[in-house]
Amino acid sequence: MDLPEEILAHIFSFLPLQDKCNAFTVCKDWSNIMTHPSSWKDTEVR
Repeated sequence: MDLPEEILAHIFSFLPLQDKCNAFTVCKDWSNIMTHPSSWKDTEVR
């Protein structure tokens, strides 16, 4: 099943920071999705 990038970016937005970093390294497609601004909208980096 292939989900649209916007949906995956929304799902990734709920991940904690460390999991987002890990998702970035999974594959090229996920890496591209992780650069989508909505993947990071609720992430706080302190």
